[in-house]
Order: sequence, then C-alpha cells, then structure tokens
Amino acid sequence: MSIWTRALLPEVEQAFKKRRLPAEWSAPDDWPRGLSWQALTELAWHGHPALLADMAPEAFCYFLPSVMVVSDLIAPRRLEAAAQLIDILAASAIEPQDFLVQRFRLLTPEERATISVWLARLSRHSSYRPDKILEAFQTMIWSTGLSPFKGLKS
Repeated sequence: MSIWTRALLPEVEQAFKKRRLPAEWSAPDDWPRGLSWQALTELAWHGHPALLADMAPEAFCYFLPSVMVVSDLIAPRRLEAAAQLIDILAASAIEPQDFLVQRFRLLTPEERATISVWLARLSRHSSYRPDKILEAFQTMIWSTGLSPFKGLKS
C-alpha cells in the first residue's frame, strides 16, 4: 500500500506510541488540559496555531503527532499549526535553529520517518507551499544532521 492511500493515523500512532505527556509544560489557559495528543482536534489547534513552536522540547515531541494527524484528516483544508511547523522547518534549511535541533534530537528515527511521510502527503495539497515543504525535507535531512530514514526496515 502506498503512502498516498493508507491512513496516516496508524503509522503515527505506531511511531509515537512510547511518547508520554510531559509532567510539566506551559499552555494557554484555554488549551484542553489532560487530553492525549490523539484526542486533540482541529478546533484545539485552530485557536493556537503557534503553540507547537512555543512548547518545550518534550512537549513538542509529544504533541507533534497531533498536528500531523489533524492536518492529514482535514486535507486539503489548511491547518495553520501545520503550516507554521512547515515554515519553521523550512527556515531551518537556510539557517539551522537550535530550537529545532534540540527537539529533533529527541525524536526516534521512526518518528522522523513518519514526519517525512506526513510532509510527502501534504505536498499533494495546494493549501501548503511546495517550496516550503521541500525546504522542510532539507531541514530534516541536512540541517539537523539526522536522517529521517536511518534505522528503518524496508
């Protein structure tokens, strides 16, 4: 089955299954507390499109799959939190950002590979800029020094 026809959720759940909600992290007062990343919806991210970028590394790694799954589920509509994440990744292709390196070093090879699949799926939708998605791929592979495919079985 190709990445174009299979659902992203099972792949993301498998890759991020060991992630646990960090004990302490700051969030806006109107953020839904105590919900797993799987329970967050488009509405939660709609009200907080930049929140992922403001999270501490452990919280970023925990909530990242939610942005990927929600944006995939609502495609071709644009999820602003996903677009902002892509912009952050794209900016790091030009000049590596410590912010992103700190977070990506906490991701497993399987989690990084899932991000690559997510980017490939979003590239089919005109609501996301293809040049930004390409730069986001470059960030994952070159700027962080981490291969998103390292350690994966074929």
